[in-house]
Amino acid sequence: MKQLASSLVYLQSQGIVHRDLKPDNLMVTTGPLVTIIDFNVAYDLKKESSDGRIKGSTGLKEWSAPETRSRLFYGTEAESWSLGCILYFMVFGFKPFTAEDNLKN
Repeated sequence: MKQLASSLVYLQSQGIVHRDLKPDNLMVTTGPLVTIIDFNVAYDLKKESSDGRIKGSTGLKEWSAPETRSRLFYGTEAESWSLGCILYFMVFGFKPFTAEDNLKN
């Protein structure tokens, strides 16, 4: 979890929002080393946003912050929600929310 959090801090310092953080997009290799993969929907806030905010949803609802589903503006802080959901999954072995829970918000 520490490696994942450090990776997110680095991405945020570069203005990158992954927008699809979930266990399927993490790769654990020897070491152990955690690598974030699948940047196909990532967003570069420095190049594509004048105020550091984006609007629109992507990724699976179970792992995404509510503001992404409610079509509100958000930035790198939305990744913290996904990080918390991943931690919950690692500790308890199941997702903290279902897609239906997130749709109610």
